[in-house]
Amino acid sequence: MDKIEDIIKKPFQTTLIFFVNGKKVVEKSPEPEWTLLWYLRKKLQLTGTKYGCGEGGCGACTVMISQYVRDEDRIRHFAVNACLTPVCAMHGLSIITVEGIGSTQDRLHPVQERLAKAHGSQCGFCTPGIIMSIREDELEIISTTQNPGDIAHIVSETLRIPSHKVVAKVKRIGGGFGGKETRAALLAIPVAIAAYKLKKPVRAVLDRDEDMQVTGYRHPFLTKYKVAFDIEGKICGVLFNFFANAGNYMDISCAMIDRALNHMDNCYYIPNIEINAYLCKTNLPSNTAFRGFGAPKAMLAAECMIRDIATVLNKDYEEIVRINLYKEGDLTHYNQKLTYCTLSRCWNECVETSNYKLRKAAVKEYNRCNRWKKKGFSDIPKEFNVSLLKGAPNPRAVYSSKAVGEPPLFLAASVFFAIKEAIASARSEFGASLEFVLEAPATCARIRMACEDEITKQVKPTIKARGQPWNVLP
Repeated sequence: MDKIEDIIKKPFQTTLIFFVNGKKVVEKSPEPEWTLLWYLRKKLQLTGTKYGCGEGGCGACTVMISQYVRDEDRIRHFAVNACLTPVCAMHGLSIITVEGIGSTQDRLHPVQERLAKAHGSQCGFCTPGIIMSIREDELEIISTTQNPGDIAHIVSETLRIPSHKVVAKVKRIGGGFGGKETRAALLAIPVAIAAYKLKKPVRAVLDRDEDMQVTGYRHPFLTKYKVAFDIEGKICGVLFNFFANAGNYMDISCAMIDRALNHMDNCYYIPNIEINAYLCKTNLPSNTAFRGFGAPKAMLAAECMIRDIATVLNKDYEEIVRINLYKEGDLTHYNQKLTYCTLSRCWNECVETSNYKLRKAAVKEYNRCNRWKKKGFSDIPKEFNVSLLKGAPNPRAVYSSKAVGEPPLFLAASVFFAIKEAIASARSEFGASLEFVLEAPATCARIRMACEDEITKQVKPTIKARGQPWNVLP
């Protein structure tokens, strides 16, 4: 008997040779208009393959095709609608119909058996096509992910099977906020390969410490800037340089850095701006998306800039905030003209209704009377564009979690700046400069070292101010 690869290598001929359910079929001078469905039913009398809509929509005529791929030295299996497939296109291929996978005379295929036991058919007309569709490389994945479509796509590419043959499902994951968007593939792919090769269910769960090591974190940022401003504190121009630790591969760092670029102004009008953003490849696990997706780091840098301007001019930072807030008709650095801009009104109302000035004065008095215990008081304006939910009874209802997720997250930055206010109070009593750097997160050690006094002077830093770490190459 001729082998499939030998048939393929033969020159052009009018004789059609293919295999159906393991048997060789030879057809001399076939008609070009013959469909595979017509040939199976009329010529070979294999009537298990049904004629339904005749347009490839119902799937009643589904059969499985096996093709030898010479370049990859493997056999590829795929399903086709026999009503649309010319029989002349079957030269050198192998076809399996519902009669070829099992019957009541010998033994039913497991899929046939389960459908019969579960009464999974109605009239039975479409059942053969359903069986062939299920049988051919079907894979179901239950994964902890925010993006099941992406998991299905990656698995289908890895296994080289059509995307519609991979079904990805998600149980309740208890909150996602970005961290479960892409990294589930690290575990889903090897499990899918094992299940596909073994034809058995495979389950894998990482320990918590393993999960934390491979999943990645929020992108660490180093932000450097140069800002020009007038004597009143009005910003004239800024040069930003962003350096993000992307980890050992790209993941979705490009989308993250793009979002950071759009939020680096926070809510301040900057007429002249230049931004340079860099994704740094390191030997750490790739970092990924988290709530805010690049925006909180950029907005934190903008707030640090505002406070640095206030320190240089010896003014309250609230005054610098007020004169730099976006106003109606201003143009953002991404060329959006602001309409219905209520930033100034919201800021003024918050300051007034919270008794902000009285509370800040009370904090200053407390710090004056206490040497070893300090308090800080701060607030931040922020900009998050949201959409209102249409047709809701509450006319102010917000669509999606944008208003209840990301703004409260960045509100926590006010705690960071309150800590800086407390540190500044301690430094002023000792006569230290009020211009200092506090890196986030503000750990106990960093807070204590920032409060310069006789004790901290006795601790020699491992890196000099103008030096560099041992692991940074020249």
